[in-house]
Order: sequence, then structure tokens, then C-alpha cells
Amino acid sequence: MKLNTKLGTVSLAVAGLLLAAAPAALAADLYEPPAEPAPAAAAPKPPSWTISFEAGPEFGADPDKSTYGNLVDWYSKVGVSTSIPGGFSLGFAFQDTIKIPSGGGDNTYAYNLESTLGYKIKLGDSFSITPSALLGFTWGDTNFGGSAVDDSSLYYAFAVAADLKVTSQLTWNVFNARWRDTFQGSFGDDPSYDWKTPKVSTAVSYAITPTDTVQSGVGYGWRYAATGDEQYHPDKWNFFFAYKHAL
Repeated sequence: MKLNTKLGTVSLAVAGLLLAAAPAALAADLYEPPAEPAPAAAAPKPPSWTISFEAGPEFGADPDKSTYGNLVDWYSKVGVSTSIPGGFSLGFAFQDTIKIPSGGGDNTYAYNLESTLGYKIKLGDSFSITPSALLGFTWGDTNFGGSAVDDSSLYYAFAVAADLKVTSQLTWNVFNARWRDTFQGSFGDDPSYDWKTPKVSTAVSYAITPTDTVQSGVGYGWRYAATGDEQYHPDKWNFFFAYKHAL
């Protein structure tokens, strides 16, 4: 009898423990830890700005002219450009050209204001191609309209550039091919405004710091003879030096 009483007491104790543990086990089954907060979206990169300066001499390239091989002008150009989301870039530049007359006399001057829109196409980690379109305005000694000075004109240009990154600091600007003309030359009836001047250049750029780059290159251009044999002739060749600083 005493044994039965003890067994009953043990059974009641075990049952009590099971009943006491049941809510905790149920709570453990129902408990879900709070979800971790989603990582914050990466902030969009702010536009990067670059200022640049370029200068160099230009020499006559047409062997049929008296200016062949001679220094015909000096030019200098300052510019600013910025990146746009999606691979686009927008640039603005001002160029001052000092023209040296072949027969002596005082130098004359021509000026250019330009805006450029480009789009970089990356082909792998090291190579890229950048087509661009340019809209410009020139004034001063342009020789447009049959006048030697102060005849301004709007012009446009299309270009394609290819760049190969050789090392983390050295880039070969393989080529920059440009075609340019005034709006009057393309769509008007006055041949004196013709400015069909294709040009090809190549250069090498070296990043001396993460924000500072120097560049040197050469270029060769042609010009269409609208009032002559209506052919393209060598016009000028040049070499140049440039400096760029990323802000």
C-alpha cells in the first residue's frame, strides 16, 4: 500500500513537471527571433568633376602650300567636365588660338566655346570606346563669310575615342577620330563657311596621383576644299600637352 502511494506521488510529481514545462516548450516553438533589418541601399555616387588645361603648336601639313612645315598657330584650351549616371559625361571648354600670318604682320586670334556630350562603352576591364557629339561657337579670325576677321559661326562635330588602360597609372589613348563642320557649311549655300575638318589623334596619359593626370599626344587633320577641287587635303598637324585634375 505504501509502495502504491509512493508511486502515485512520483507520478503526480512527474506530471506536474511536464505540465510546467509544456508552456515553455510551446513558447519556444512559437517564438521567432526578430528579422534582421535590411541593409541600407548604397548611396548614389556624387557626380565627379574634372578641370583640364591643354596647349600646343600647330604646323602646316599641305605640301602644296607655302605654310608647309611652318608654325601656323598656337592654341590653348581650358575645360571642365562631369560624369552623369549611366556612363554619360558632359563637358564645356574655351579655346584661344593665336594665328601666325605666313607673310609677316601682326598675329590674329580666334576663339571657340564648346559643349560635349559623351557616352563611355566599357569592353572589359581595360578597354573602352567613347562616342561623343559636340556643339560649338567660334568667332574672331575665322575666315568665314569671305572676311578675314570677326565672322562668327555655329558648328558641330562628332567623335569616337578608344582608350586602353595599360597599368593602374598608364593609359594609351589609342585614337580620337573627329569630323567637324559649321552649320552654314553643311546646310547653307556659301562655300566660304565650309569647315569640314576631320582629324585623328593619339596620346598617352599618366596618373601621377589619384586626382592628377598628365597627357601628351599628336594629331593630324585634313580640310575639304569647297572652293577648289572639292577634295580633302592635309591641313595641320600638332602635338600637345595636357593636365587634368579631378575634384
